Amino acid sequence: MKDLEHVYPECEGSDRGLQPTLSSAVLLQDEQAVRPENLQEVRKIKEGASWLTVGSLQIQDTLGVGMLAIGSAFTHLGWVLGFVFCALFAAMCVYLAILQWQCQNVYPSAYSQTSMAKKVFNKKWFTITVALALYMLLFLVSGSYLLALKTSIKAIFVGHVELCDWVWCLISAGILLPSLLLRNLSALRVLVKVSCTLLVIVVLLVVGFVISELARGQKLPTTGTDVLFVNNLTLSSFFSGVSNLCFAFCGLPIFLEMSAEMKNRADFPKSFYVSIPVELGLFSIVATVSYLYQGTEAESLLTVIPEDFVMSRIVNVFLFFYMLVAYLVKSIIITRAIHIEVWPHTVDSACFLGALRHVFLGVCLLVAAYITCNVITSFVLLLGFIGSLLMPFLGFQLPLIFIYGTRRNLKQTITVPEYIFWSILMVFFLALEILGTYYSIVSLAQSYKDGNGPFYC
Repeated sequence: MKDLEHVYPECEGSDRGLQPTLSSAVLLQDEQAVRPENLQEVRKIKEGASWLTVGSLQIQDTLGVGMLAIGSAFTHLGWVLGFVFCALFAAMCVYLAILQWQCQNVYPSAYSQTSMAKKVFNKKWFTITVALALYMLLFLVSGSYLLALKTSIKAIFVGHVELCDWVWCLISAGILLPSLLLRNLSALRVLVKVSCTLLVIVVLLVVGFVISELARGQKLPTTGTDVLFVNNLTLSSFFSGVSNLCFAFCGLPIFLEMSAEMKNRADFPKSFYVSIPVELGLFSIVATVSYLYQGTEAESLLTVIPEDFVMSRIVNVFLFFYMLVAYLVKSIIITRAIHIEVWPHTVDSACFLGALRHVFLGVCLLVAAYITCNVITSFVLLLGFIGSLLMPFLGFQLPLIFIYGTRRNLKQTITVPEYIFWSILMVFFLALEILGTYYSIVSLAQSYKDGNGPFYC
């Protein structure tokens, strides 16, 4: 029983026993923390998730806001490059995730990229760098969720209520406040399933609307998308499109948490049999519909249906509830991760102090998200900024750094083809980090010049 004392710690408990992890809340079977004496529930946690469950979690995490802005990538890249890079990013995602998983097999106690950095290199500066980058990514992604939530609620009341964008953001944040009392994902089990259903409904409604409009010959002035390649493709357009696709496949930074909770980690590669076909299929459908109908003005799934259509309000109602639950899920995971790092003894505690700390961290995250979505007010610009500044490092370079360090520690040989291929990937994503971030900043500056500055009204 001693090794189970930490599952349900008191506020002044010791640090002995089962250490909570970032994603262990996903596996709780009810809304209450699991008590040590409840061995049956403890065994359910320790049994872990199947590869089918992990594949489903990958779908939920990857689709999210990435699917809302996939059309913008095709606007910049065109049909051919858009589909080619979609396939390439999917393939790289699988390849690098498996390399990262191989490192976890060597260091089984590593449950996140931060802990993996510590295990592989044991350099404090490197571990801190990875942790800062990872939390910055999570904060910015939370901001994008709040921005999408604001956009949907604003579209519901368009023409009836006119408010400044920062006020809509404030209202959206206020709606989220009561949910900060939720401390684990099991409290949202039903809602998570509902949110996935809502997202599918949104996609079907948008696809149905576009097919109906095109069948009636109702095309937009910019619907000239029969050209396979974008004319006069510039570096700015290329890296903007690639940045959006890089963000779309953004699950790699938390794949370690998923595999850490599996019943059999050897089954982790099987999870991609579920996730990749679904992700590629939905990404392709949404990108095709958005680009086919909006043409060169395609940006987001949020803007496919014009605001003066009744269908726009219906879609945004569904989208509002989806983004509401999506933010809650992301918020619980991030808040729990920070709670583990700062106050590990009260993560699963039922005492008032544990709840207070959780709410405090949740409020801090919500404030950070509010500031983010008011500083970068364009949904597509925010996703492009994340996709160029942070995702290349965390999602595509860091797994290569991990496998290199792991092989070095084991004194294993790295083949010449691997050296060449890894070097090409490192250089490509370094270019994306530098040039993509530069063009994102240029686009953001232009947006400010056009009157869409921070907290504009």
